[in-house]
Amino acid sequence: MATSRYNAHPLSLHLEHLNPEQLAAFLSLDIADEHIELLLSDNCVLCHTNPDQQPEETLFRVRDLGEPNGHLNLREVVADVHLRRGLSCSGCHGGKPTDEEMPDEIFDRWPDRDARRTDRSWIPAFCTEACHSQTGFMRRFNPSLPVDQMLKYRESRHGDAVLTRRNPQAAQCVSCHGVHGIRRPTSPQSLVFPANIPTTCGKCHADREFMRGRIVFPCLDGEGRVVHLAGRKWASFIHPRAPKYLSLYGLPKPLYGLAQIKPSGEPALFTESLPDWLTLLQWGHAAICNLGTGLTPTHVDVLRRLGRPLVYVPQNDASGVGLEAVAAWREMVGRGAVLELPQGVKDVNELAVAGRRDEFLVSLSQATRS
Repeated sequence: MATSRYNAHPLSLHLEHLNPEQLAAFLSLDIADEHIELLLSDNCVLCHTNPDQQPEETLFRVRDLGEPNGHLNLREVVADVHLRRGLSCSGCHGGKPTDEEMPDEIFDRWPDRDARRTDRSWIPAFCTEACHSQTGFMRRFNPSLPVDQMLKYRESRHGDAVLTRRNPQAAQCVSCHGVHGIRRPTSPQSLVFPANIPTTCGKCHADREFMRGRIVFPCLDGEGRVVHLAGRKWASFIHPRAPKYLSLYGLPKPLYGLAQIKPSGEPALFTESLPDWLTLLQWGHAAICNLGTGLTPTHVDVLRRLGRPLVYVPQNDASGVGLEAVAAWREMVGRGAVLELPQGVKDVNELAVAGRRDEFLVSLSQATRS
C-alpha cells in the first residue's frame, strides 16, 4: 500500500531536492519531525547544507567537537533555542526563508567583516534593539525572559569595555552564549549553565594569547584544583585603557589562598593586591588576597570564623582608598590588626623589589603587638 504524504516522514517529501550527503546529515539528527520540516522549508538551510553549493568555510554539516568551523556544526544549529522557538537563519541574517537568492538586506544588516571584528559593540545592540529588549516581540516567543539585559550589560565590566572603551577582546553576547547552538541556561549543554561557567570564562581569561602581557594568578581549592584566575596588566604593549586586572567575573569572587590556611597561632595576612599576596607567600607568611577592596558578607563571615589572628596589609595609594579599605575591613570583621607600612612605601611589593623585607617584619611585629 502506498504511503500517504500526510503520514510520511518530512524527508521523504524532499528527496528529489537533497544531495546524498545532505540526506545523510539530516537523517543523523535526533530531532522532532516538525523541526525537520522547519529546516527543509528554509532555503538558507537547504543551500548551506549542500556540499555541491558551499565551500567548507560556509557549509553546515555534522562536525566533531574541536573541528574547525565548529560554529557550522549542524547538530548545534538544530539544538539552538531560537530555531526551536521558530526563528531561523533570516531572524538574524535577514532576508526570508523562501528567498532563492541572497538579497542585499543580508549584506547591509551587519557591518563589513573588518569593522565588525575591530569593534564588537554592534553585537549587543543587534541582539537587543530588534529582539531582546522588545517586550512585544519577546512575548511571542518566551514571555518569561527579561528585556533589560542591555541595561545590565552597560553597567557590567564587560559592557563598559565593549561599549565605552571599544575593546574588541571583551565579552559580548556571543562570547558567553555562543553563535549557533544557544541553549536555555538551565540546559547542561548551555555555555552559561553554572557548571560550565569556568570553562566558558576560561575561553578568554585562561587563553594564552588573550592574557598575553599579564601575570596570571590562579586560585586553588583545598585539593589543588584551579577554581579562579586573574591576570594583572604588566607588559607595555597592552592598551593603556585596558583594565588593570582581568578575572572570571561570572563567578563569585574568591579569597585567594583561603583554602591553604590552617588553624595556627601565627597571623594570617590579608591584602587586596595579588602581587603583594604572592610576595607574602614567597616570604613564608600565611596570606589571603581579597582581589580588590570590596568585602562581601560571605567573606566577612569567613574571616570572623578563621582559626588564626588577622593582620590587614594596606595599599598606600595616593588616593587613600587602600587605607580606607583596611579600616573598613577591620570594622566589618570586628577583629584583627592593621599593619603600618614604612613612610613613603606604597605596598609590600615595593619593599620586596628594594630588598627591604626586614622593615616589613618590624612593621608586622608592631602590628601583632598592638
